[in-house]
Amino acid sequence: MSVKIDYYKEFIDEIVSEVEELEFDSDEDLYIELDLSKYNSTENLEGIEWYDCLDLNIRDSFTIDLSEKNPSNISLKTVKYISENIDQIIENACKYICKNEKLIKIYEAFDAEKQYGIPIYEDYKLATRHFYIDKIYIHKEEKDGYKYFGLKGKCNWDSGHGIGILFYKDEVKILGDWDDAACCRIN
Repeated sequence: MSVKIDYYKEFIDEIVSEVEELEFDSDEDLYIELDLSKYNSTENLEGIEWYDCLDLNIRDSFTIDLSEKNPSNISLKTVKYISENIDQIIENACKYICKNEKLIKIYEAFDAEKQYGIPIYEDYKLATRHFYIDKIYIHKEEKDGYKYFGLKGKCNWDSGHGIGILFYKDEVKILGDWDDAACCRIN
């Protein structure tokens, strides 16, 4: 059961006013509502369906008292950035996926008969038919007032390890599997 977190609503109102839902559940996870349904298509592979409610894991140092559990202003600023720029972030992920020679060598290019592989479309936006995002990690590492963040989800080219993308703002830093979204391995 989710409980609205009013004990730091002033931070949310001030920094992430565009984000409508930001909640803790009984496991202290956050959720964020973003409009991602536009990426759904009857041509999405393997029943891939984008959802509007994503898990949000903010990796800040919190106090022990749950009533004082406030994400840092930089984390909230990063969440606001994501909510305002999600289309550009997804677009950049698609561009990076479609031109990733390393992944194409590992998984091969998309094969419609086998329904797997890295999409190599000229229209890179069609890559959203091959993956979806279900979790966002806001990492402790930061640069110039924003945190690095990872997008984790499922994809048709690696059903066992999924997709993980590490971002700084809207720039793809690492594309790989779930671990690459969950761990911030920056040089």
